[in-house]
Amino acid sequence: MVSNAFAERLSELPPESDEWRYHLAGSHVLLAAEELARGTSPLASTRIANDHMRRVPDLASQAILRDALLAITGQNSSAVARRLCIYGDHLHAAAHYAVAADVFDCAARLSARDPSLLLRSMLGRAFAFRMLRRLDDASQTYAALRAAGLSLRIPRLELEGILGEAKASMDRGNYPGAEGALIEVIARARESNDRELLGRALTDAARLAGVRGNPVGVVEHSFESLAYVKESRMQDRIFQNIAFAYREMGRGRVAAMVASHVERAAVDLDQRQNAQILLYNLAIDAGHREDAHVYERALERAELPPVLQAEFHEAVARDRATNGQFDQAIAAAERMAHAAEERGLTELAARAEAALSDLRRNVVPAVYRFRPTPVPRHAVRSLEGIDTALKELCGV
Repeated sequence: MVSNAFAERLSELPPESDEWRYHLAGSHVLLAAEELARGTSPLASTRIANDHMRRVPDLASQAILRDALLAITGQNSSAVARRLCIYGDHLHAAAHYAVAADVFDCAARLSARDPSLLLRSMLGRAFAFRMLRRLDDASQTYAALRAAGLSLRIPRLELEGILGEAKASMDRGNYPGAEGALIEVIARARESNDRELLGRALTDAARLAGVRGNPVGVVEHSFESLAYVKESRMQDRIFQNIAFAYREMGRGRVAAMVASHVERAAVDLDQRQNAQILLYNLAIDAGHREDAHVYERALERAELPPVLQAEFHEAVARDRATNGQFDQAIAAAERMAHAAEERGLTELAARAEAALSDLRRNVVPAVYRFRPTPVPRHAVRSLEGIDTALKELCGV
């Protein structure tokens, strides 16, 4: 019997559609893997899964399922777990989080003798739960990872569990709990010289500083993390966070320098586009009309993902409102609301509706009035040193 998550997903899709065939095949692949995890023969389920898999039209998706089936046929638990993790990542990328949680759960049960696979599968499962806002399930998964680390005497697993709980605490709004967990992970990662874990923990510390309204902390933690994070996409996100924090502090020239670096050098298109939206907002902040129009025209021509589309319309509405062009601001805010509602972006939709309430009274919404966060005097010297280092990193 297929898992509840797969059954629910299949019930939402038109029968015989391409996506329905993909998930039907996936449900039987998971069923065969579950039988292997229980110690029963998966051969009958494998044959059924093979039949369904051949009907999946997308060749990349078909290859992922085929590789998993080959591993199941060979009854190699570690190989199956590895392939299920790849499949789970594919589901994550498509935002099929409930199904991904089931796939990673099976991978974890097949990974008992392989700590690296156990870590990957449990982190994948916990991430899916966090995206579903099933925070109790996420916390239980992180606690199980921590317990496995203690039982197997593998500190890395234990620390990953603590770091995961810090993320779940942030999601809950329990910032003191998140801070305590992060302090422990950062200290122990420094002690053991685990640079990769230290970089990720510092990145989460920067995220915590951001939600607490501390842009100086965002810059300090993010800048330090650049010394440890080597993955290009992660570095792009860190530079982006630094640029946003500098803007929040009213240091627009440094923010523009860093955002321009991201626009120029980021691996992913959406990161480059996100940087362009920030540069557009910075031009509005500074009253540089010509620069603002250049970025607006470039972004109008671009194919933006839904979140960035909504944020772009918000920037246009802000630009028009601050220049007294309320009819155009209302039209842009309405486009933002439509883009957000269409894709279920509830926070952005609510922000657009709140802005529209003011704009229809010819009032510039408070959210459009940029007010920088004052920099504490004791932090000025630290930021000046970081400014200089960033110029070198950004090639200025």
